[in-house]
Amino acid sequence: MIRYHLAAVSDSTLFSGAERALEILLGALPPDVLVTVVGTDPAVVYRLSAARIGTAAVVVPPKLRDLRRALRRIAPDVVHMNLPSTRSCRPAMAASFSLRLPVVLVDHLPVPGLRLRGQLLQRLLTQLSAARVSVGFRSSRLAESIIGLKAETLLTVHNGVPAPTAGPPPPLKGVLRVAAIGRLVRQKGLDILLQAMVQAPSVRLTIAGTGEQEPDLRRTVGDLDLDDRVDFVGWVDPASIFRRVDAVALPSRNEGLPLVLLEAMHAGLPVIATPVGSVPEAVEHGKTGLLVPPEDPGALARALNELAASARRRGELGSAAQLRAREEFSPVAMADGYDAIYSAVLSTTPRAHSRVDP
Repeated sequence: MIRYHLAAVSDSTLFSGAERALEILLGALPPDVLVTVVGTDPAVVYRLSAARIGTAAVVVPPKLRDLRRALRRIAPDVVHMNLPSTRSCRPAMAASFSLRLPVVLVDHLPVPGLRLRGQLLQRLLTQLSAARVSVGFRSSRLAESIIGLKAETLLTVHNGVPAPTAGPPPPLKGVLRVAAIGRLVRQKGLDILLQAMVQAPSVRLTIAGTGEQEPDLRRTVGDLDLDDRVDFVGWVDPASIFRRVDAVALPSRNEGLPLVLLEAMHAGLPVIATPVGSVPEAVEHGKTGLLVPPEDPGALARALNELAASARRRGELGSAAQLRAREEFSPVAMADGYDAIYSAVLSTTPRAHSRVDP
């Protein structure tokens, strides 16, 4: 027996962290939930639908008329809007609201600098939605501040990731092998990491990912004479990187709750990160990792040198991180959180057949 029918909507044309989080969620939701994935990019839609047996995939043009027709035909009980940015899924939201479908907005990355017009629009979308969710408590409060909402307006469900099949490699004497994994964009602060490496001579860095900043980062590597200590490997499975590094660095300027952080913790790796967004909800400084201020190469270098100096210290931080990840940041915990929100929404909302236009 199906308890409810969920339509998961994504308008992304790239499979990045927000889509990966949705993929994990769909695979972990209880078996009595029926899911239909709706999106505009076939590759994204079919990969998301493959995460769960029996999931339908619906690809539609990003136009209000087409989205409205598709959602009316699907007639879901609740609509999950996957929002990598504040501009995401607007035609799909309009279609859902016009059909009086209960919408759950899920924000992955609160971005400061929203102008008044954008704030007003986001407040309206929040009012029209059945619930708005962020991926961490700090991220929720930051999003409320950016949009101009009252505190506690947004609900919180932490991201969760599955545990990898293998942990970190044996220590290599005299060398700290560090990975930076993700999109190569300014937000990730990899330029700061490269500057820090000048003051951390025992560090060898693997950069996994692609993005608009890659040419600049490669030039910086040459300018800082780091060519023999930095490798660019493109997009690869993070698990394959975790098996050959001692630590992971996330010197980001802005974040929600990045999946690679949680994946590294599950792998038993110590993480050096900046206390932005909801990162401190996972990384407790000195216990499950090390936190350094953003835009501070000197502090980042000191943290790198601290890990380089002691394999025992790395092991203690990594073990504590792994325990915390398993207890608090699992796919099941994430799915339970969203399932509770969907169920609460539906307890006060009539079913789809009584709302959707004939």
